[in-house]
Amino acid sequence: DVKLPLDAEQMQILLRFLRSSLMDSDQHNPAIGLVKAIVARRYLSAEVYDVVETLLELTVRSHKASLRDQSRSIVVSFLIEYPLEPGRLKEILDQIALNLRYEIADGRLSAITLVASVIDRFPIKALVDHCEVFFLPLSIQLVNDDSDDCKRAVSKCITALLKRLPLESIQELHSFTERWEEGASLQVMVLQLHGHFIDNEEFMKRTKDVSSMLDKLETTMQECENN
Repeated sequence: DVKLPLDAEQMQILLRFLRSSLMDSDQHNPAIGLVKAIVARRYLSAEVYDVVETLLELTVRSHKASLRDQSRSIVVSFLIEYPLEPGRLKEILDQIALNLRYEIADGRLSAITLVASVIDRFPIKALVDHCEVFFLPLSIQLVNDDSDDCKRAVSKCITALLKRLPLESIQELHSFTERWEEGASLQVMVLQLHGHFIDNEEFMKRTKDVSSMLDKLETTMQECENN
């Protein structure tokens, strides 16, 4: 265990105080600094997880861009550095994905930025294991988001995800996309996703039947035009 100047009971009290302070816009700067130091030393306790949940909330809900930025940075460090059980990691990633639907555009853009950081910094194995957690929510936002800035950021996220994933994972995601072609309401989304797969050079090199895929794409385009 990491040794800190305070004992376990004192750390428990401190972390609870910090969590409360983070929600106070006038006191968050000193609290953020302390939380960052505690996370950097990988201190383990239930209260640390509670603080991270608060930070994850602040990544979208805070009205201060600086606090959203700092909260994202600590959350990413926590995800990468801490020994998280699979269930706990999945819960956090699910919440990150859920935040992509936050009602305010600035918050959504912050959520997309957090996803981009996870995609960029996660070990490949972890990214492979959890790529589906992000792929569908990003795909939905690609067509449903009413902010052009958010749509552009989502598109970059999907491109980055496909670029980092090994070919086998990309092919699996493409298979999911092909299944969505059957739903009329998803055709616009499928059309845009196909564009991302086509832009992936490695995927196109290894795709056995390019002509069939392009035929499907043309059919989907025609159906979208007719609807």
